[in-house]
Amino acid sequence: MIRPHSLHTPKRSTKKPSLLSFWVDHTITHFTKSYFTNQQQISLRSSSFHKMAANCGWLWSFIWLIILLCLGWPLGILAAVLYAIFSPFAACCKPCADFTNFLMEHGVKLPYTAASNMVNGRSGC
Repeated sequence: MIRPHSLHTPKRSTKKPSLLSFWVDHTITHFTKSYFTNQQQISLRSSSFHKMAANCGWLWSFIWLIILLCLGWPLGILAAVLYAIFSPFAACCKPCADFTNFLMEHGVKLPYTAASNMVNGRSGC
């Protein structure tokens, strides 16, 4: 005897969902909401430059990679060495303290800034 398709519906489980399945569902829901929110924000921009820049994130990521390799790491290492040399003198010399603060804020963190911009595809201008 052939049964209709409606009779073959599987029974629903009465077990509570596991923590892993809850986490996966939550992650997928959060990702899709944030993706569509970002897409809507991109489509709301009226300027053609912003639309072009939003579509060329991969190009900016490549440019930031070149900046990281050619400028970020060498200048960051140089700033770290200079910071290590001048930091003992910062305790007694105010200009040395200002110089070491500048090295730490702008020089040592340069590779991080370039890598962060590369990952996010931020434009350089």
